[in-house]
Amino acid sequence: MEEISEVPAHRQLLIWLLVPLLAVMMNSSILGAWIFYIPGRDYRLWENVLYASLHRIGWAVPVAFVIVADAYIAFGKV
Repeated sequence: MEEISEVPAHRQLLIWLLVPLLAVMMNSSILGAWIFYIPGRDYRLWENVLYASLHRIGWAVPVAFVIVADAYIAFGKV
């Protein structure tokens, strides 16, 4: 059976420091759409273009990070 090597402490710290940042990124990509539903608000082309092009990245990157980080350091029971 293959022996599991220990992950260095500085890498574990880096991963745990990135988790809150990516949680904010994930939540802002989903919850940031409320601004488009304000009644009487002017349509702003660039705002819509930026949101439409970046919100999927803002969701996919944190989800992929959680999957990879869990495989790397094994979050366990969080």
